[in-house]
Amino acid sequence: MPYMTPIVLIVFNRPDTTRQVFDIVRKMRPLQLFVIADGARKDKEGEADLCKEVRDIVSQVDWSCQLSTDFSEENMGLRNRITSGLNNVFKSVDRAVILEDDIIADDCFFKFCEELLDYYENDKRRMSIGGGNFQFGQSPMPYSYYFSNVMHCWGWARWKRAWELDDPSMPFWQELKADGWLENILPDPYERQHWTACFDAVHNGTLNSWAYQWTYSIWRQNALSIIPSVNLASNIGFGEGATHTIGKKSILENIPRKTLNFPLEHPSHMVRNFTADSSYIRAMFKPHRSFKW
Repeated sequence: MPYMTPIVLIVFNRPDTTRQVFDIVRKMRPLQLFVIADGARKDKEGEADLCKEVRDIVSQVDWSCQLSTDFSEENMGLRNRITSGLNNVFKSVDRAVILEDDIIADDCFFKFCEELLDYYENDKRRMSIGGGNFQFGQSPMPYSYYFSNVMHCWGWARWKRAWELDDPSMPFWQELKADGWLENILPDPYERQHWTACFDAVHNGTLNSWAYQWTYSIWRQNALSIIPSVNLASNIGFGEGATHTIGKKSILENIPRKTLNFPLEHPSHMVRNFTADSSYIRAMFKPHRSFKW
């Protein structure tokens, strides 16, 4: 049976991981597929050939599907390419499930996203649905998912009404930082230090990331993200060829995927799960832990 929700695939220059992710997409047989691709960097020898190979892979749609390709001939950079590409996607659809070229999702991830896109369609307090769970078994969940302050983008879904609230310029950041705004959102000083540095770097253009600007947009709206009770998506792209997930081995690399039971059990209260977020904070932001994203 074809998958009804539009799927967006974001690719660049990695044929090996792209082929694995595209096999997952092919298995789902979406009725509508958007592919966003950045152009090769002129100073990277051989990258143009890799980009062409990737584009050939994602063009091999052998099921009934409306394929829309957004292939840039120039290199726009990660932040501008994803932002502009999703702007184009949400001009024509009101929701989408998004995968990057190094994210392997469990089959139930797609059903999970589709059901919750329906369930919270008109609830503006929910702005993002993630596929990753970085609890490592520390916080067992009584429900199928929880509400979090953290937006996980390694496999995610979103509504047009939420994406329209994103602003790459991160308006009012300097003013809000000076007013101590983050102290009300992030009581943990190490986490607050991390996010302040990230927001500063994105705002001044030294960090090429779209995800941090999106987190900022969610927090400005006093909204929350949805996180599954078990991990539904794994990042296989650590190491050579990655943009951010480079360097030494990370506990976030290729986290094992699990399966959710259906029908979903919805949380009894629409509030942030502080216990789950606290365990994530302890793992990620204490000074003796360091991870490359």
